[in-house]
Amino acid sequence: MLNVYKPSNQSGNYLPLLFIGLGATVGLSSVYARLLALASRPEGVNGLLAIAFAVLVAILAVLTATIGHVRNPRTGTWIGISFVLVAIGAKFAWQYEYHVRAAVQQRILNNDFPDESPAEIREIVQQTLTFPAHLRLRIGKGWRFNNAGVPWNGPTVYTVWALEVLFFLSMCPIATRHLARQPYCEHLKQWATDVNIIFRLPVDSDAMVDKIRAATTVDALLDLPIPQTGTSNRHAEYRVNGVKGKAGEAAYLSIDLVTLKANKNGSKTKPRQNLVQFVFLTSEQRRALTENTELLTEAIAAYQASTSSSPNAEHPRPATDNQRP
Repeated sequence: MLNVYKPSNQSGNYLPLLFIGLGATVGLSSVYARLLALASRPEGVNGLLAIAFAVLVAILAVLTATIGHVRNPRTGTWIGISFVLVAIGAKFAWQYEYHVRAAVQQRILNNDFPDESPAEIREIVQQTLTFPAHLRLRIGKGWRFNNAGVPWNGPTVYTVWALEVLFFLSMCPIATRHLARQPYCEHLKQWATDVNIIFRLPVDSDAMVDKIRAATTVDALLDLPIPQTGTSNRHAEYRVNGVKGKAGEAAYLSIDLVTLKANKNGSKTKPRQNLVQFVFLTSEQRRALTENTELLTEAIAAYQASTSSSPNAEHPRPATDNQRP
């Protein structure tokens, strides 16, 4: 059977980074809450702000898992959820804080409590403007489309908040879990993030695809299928994940079937289908793959040159007598 990469389920030393990242998220939430107040609309600008904020939070979460060397998908998921909870919770906390500050400032301008200090006025305001009261006011007020017409309040506010939470959950935990499942070199203690496309093999029949899928050993994958032609609208992309600057070390092989399709509007798309993912290659197997692809590249190039010089002649398929198994 193929030795496919599986995460080691090690979590690394991510806790200090987690606290730093969550602290940065609280700071970003203050900016997010302020911008939402300025926009004051659930559609349009607010939607773009939510997307931008979610992306920034997801980046912080992924950086935490990456720098912390988290190779445990479950831990990665909880890191993402932690960022979501802090981001949303801090946003509501900052919105309440800004509401209290505005109310205090208004009381000072109205000179409602001439003998009280700003700190004492804040205490008086918070006695009536509690956090639950603040939420009730927001739910009752809601939003107005283009600041006119019937307000979007009550259940609509709950719906918008729920969608915001679901949107964040669909980004952060998924991103951090995905990161924790990426290939990692335990020997070098580094992520195998250096991706090199070793070869694009023309695919002219489903039999070639079946041969790749049916491979049960690395040797079978290194014995590259021989195409009957040098060109095709499909190709098998051989991609190797390794540690940057360590070309002689072990790595991981993935193979995708890429199909070039022309759309009606003249554009082209390249849908891909994964055939093999993250198969472990020893340093010797990695060198063998490179040598095999070089030999096959030369054979295909010679085949194409022969067909272009004698288009009416009958030509054999690319020869690979020297190809290593």
